[in-house]
Amino acid sequence: MKTFTIHLDAVVVLALLAIGVVAFVVYQHREQGQLFQQSMDLSWKLQDAETRIAQLQRKLAKCAAPSVPE
Repeated sequence: MKTFTIHLDAVVVLALLAIGVVAFVVYQHREQGQLFQQSMDLSWKLQDAETRIAQLQRKLAKCAAPSVPE
């Protein structure tokens, strides 16, 4: 009959490896969330800037249009 032996150093290494993997996944998840939020904020800023540019172009076109003398 064969016996199964677990060495304490192997258990410690596996536990440290598991803790390291979980910590890395949590870190990556947090970083991904922050990057996603930054991306959304930049998208909103870009949309706001494009809207503002369109408004200013319309105002400029009104100013540049020849006025009809009365």
